[in-house]
Parts: sequence; structure tokens; C-alpha cells
Amino acid sequence: MASDLAPLREKLLRERGFDISHYREPYVQRRLGMRLAAMGCRGVGEYLGVLDRDPGEYRCLLDALAINVTHFFRNPETFRALEGGPIVEMLERKRARDSRLVRIWSAGCASGEEAYTLSIMMREVLRDRPGPPPQVSILGTDLDEGALAQARAGEYKEPQVKEMDPVRRARYLVYDGSRGIYRVGDVARQGVRFQRADLHLGPPYTHWDLILCRNVIIYFPKDSQEHLFRGFHGALVPGGYLVIGKSESPPPGARDIFEVVDAEERIYRRAP
Repeated sequence: MASDLAPLREKLLRERGFDISHYREPYVQRRLGMRLAAMGCRGVGEYLGVLDRDPGEYRCLLDALAINVTHFFRNPETFRALEGGPIVEMLERKRARDSRLVRIWSAGCASGEEAYTLSIMMREVLRDRPGPPPQVSILGTDLDEGALAQARAGEYKEPQVKEMDPVRRARYLVYDGSRGIYRVGDVARQGVRFQRADLHLGPPYTHWDLILCRNVIIYFPKDSQEHLFRGFHGALVPGGYLVIGKSESPPPGARDIFEVVDAEERIYRRAP
């Protein structure tokens, strides 16, 4: 990052645990320029003062960086990493305990693509395993009722399904040519539900085997982030997994309660 962006990078890391160095510098400069113009700032130094006076500007900046964009199999390497270890371990643990239910929470699910992606991933993993499959229950939560309405409808346009290969599209989605949309089919809908939940109030339920909360944590101040991570720890079963965004990291106060499973893909295991 250029020297003029260094103070902003340090501030975002300190206050939100978000690292803008994961983005290309011209992209950051362009997006930041939009916020400088909107706030009437002549440079990064003035803008840092705005962030001090108005913490709500953090949300505007993070939105400008487009971290809230979502689609099916976003960051596909993260789902491959889950399939390659944590999911198999989780299923083996379930079988050893003769448990017939797998519970997954997509926290901050927006319009639902991640929840349906998890459903597809689990069906494909279970398809190749011997014995009767466990029941998979997936909950998607968000604050935005409009986003949840779209999630329940399960209708998406081409940009939202761009990461899916043609075989998956044909197997799990139904294309409506007259409307130019893809509709989630019955198979991928099974076991998936959505409800409104405020993460500031803590997890809506407990005994989760896997929690995904990607690109949400950075909207919280550091003290709230620690409270949130401790809530995740309490909501997970022993040995349960947490996945966060690739530009996020656990706050210092939470690093003793989660073990790193995959640092690159931000996959963690609930520590004893």
C-alpha cells in the first residue's frame, strides 16, 4: 500500500480488524475517492478525522469497498477447504456419537446465496459417503428483511450464479428464460430456512456444528467483535468450526478460544 494509505490501513486494522491490503491499490484509491468526495475531504488525513467524529462512516467506507457483494460459491477455495477436512471430521464425529443431525448457521446471509451453497456442498459430500445420511439443518440470518425476502424466494440473476459450474446449475437450479433468472430447486431448499436476527444480541440458538460469518465482523467495533466471537464460541458444539471473511481476523481477546485450522481460508475450530 502507498504511504498515503498506510494510516487508513492501520486505523481499519485497529478499529475493525479489516485489512485493505487484500485489495488492489488502484481499486482502494478509486473507492476511497468516492468517500472523500462525499464527505468533502481533501485527503486521507481529513478523512481519518471524519472517521473519528462519525463512526457510522466506517459502514459507508466498507460498503464502498463492495465487501457486501454475494453470490453462490463465493471464494470457492474456502468451500473446497471445508470439504477437504473440517466437514469430513465433523461427519465422522457425528457418526461416532450416533448423532443424526448436522446444524449449520450462515450469519449475515444477505440474500441467501451462502445458505443455499452450504446446502449444495453438504449434499455433494454426503452423496459419496456410505450409510444413511444425517439430516442437515441450515439457518440463514440477517437484519435486512428485504434481503431475507429474496433469500426465501430463492431467485437470482446470472451474476449471482457465475461461480457455479454448468453441472451444478443444472442439478440444483431451474432456469426461467422468460424472466432471465435462476430459481433454487427443491433439492437445494431442503433443510434451509431464514429468519431475522441481530448479531449484536448474540447467536439466536446454540449447538451449531459450523458457523459461517463472512465479511460481517468488520462492521463491528473491536469491543463488540470480542463479544461476538465469545458468542460464537458458546454457540458452537465442542470442536465446532467457525469461518470468517478472508480479509478478517479474530480480535486479540478471542484468539485463545479458537484454534486455527486454515489460516488462508480463515477457518477456526472451537477450543476447549
